[in-house]
Formats: sequence, structure tokens, C-alpha cells
Amino acid sequence: MLRRDELLDLDEDLNARKRELFIREYMTTKQALLRRINDVVKRTEGQVSRSLEEDLEGKRYLQAKLGNLRGFRDCVRETTLFELLNEGWCY
Repeated sequence: MLRRDELLDLDEDLNARKRELFIREYMTTKQALLRRINDVVKRTEGQVSRSLEEDLEGKRYLQAKLGNLRGFRDCVRETTLFELLNEGWCY
């Protein structure tokens, strides 16, 4: 059976890994955010180009999604965002 101190150390290690993952995934700069949005735009453009002509509903959905993504990207470009965030803050 683990002692209390060992359990606290395990909990601290787990929290450190969670914090590292959070920082890597969510605490970002404006440029990193725009790169991620551009990646999604490119994937969606590929889906639109590969969609079947017979699937009008699916194609319309993807085109609407693409329009929303492009609009969101434009809003992010025009918005003043902090380049470095304090711990615990994210875009």
C-alpha cells in the first residue's frame, strides 16, 4: 500500500502532466491560433472538393462550414489579442 506522501507525489505528477497538456493545447499566440484555423480551413476545402455532386445537402453543409471558418479567421486577424498569456488564460 502506498504511503500518503507517495500518493501526493503521484497526484502532483499527474497535475503537472495535465498542466503541460493544457498549456500546449490551449495557451497559444494569435499566430498559432491562425495556423490552427488555417489547417481546419484547408481540410474543409479538401472535403468540399472531394464531396460527391449527388450529395447536395452534404456539400452545402461543408460550404457553409467553410464560410463560417473563413469569417472566424477574418475576425481573429482583425482582433487585438495578447501574444503571451498568463498561466490559466487561453484564447
